[in-house]
Amino acid sequence: MYQNSANMINNENYASCPYNPAHRVARSRLQHHIIKCEKTHPPLEICPFNATHRYPAHLMKAHYEVCPNKIEKEQNLSLRSNNSTVGAKQCPIQLMQKDYLPQHDPDNECWDD
Repeated sequence: MYQNSANMINNENYASCPYNPAHRVARSRLQHHIIKCEKTHPPLEICPFNATHRYPAHLMKAHYEVCPNKIEKEQNLSLRSNNSTVGAKQCPIQLMQKDYLPQHDPDNECWDD
């Protein structure tokens, strides 16, 4: 039983390549593997929520509806919308380099004279 649970933990760290399911790759290396593997296989559609999710065009719509990353993103957005501080945040004012030039700073002291 101990060996089976160790295999289960080990399997969670691996994923199948979307281009060739026989390729089992460590999840940390999956994106790197996909880039190499896509060069020798027919093109697949890329999920907008996770670039490692790749499917034929006719299956992408079905995946899009149940993508776990989409569901996670929607949950995060709904949590943020419930936070009252989100609407109060503003974009920072863009500062220009000319505003920091010494001739425009009335408190500027020249120590080199």
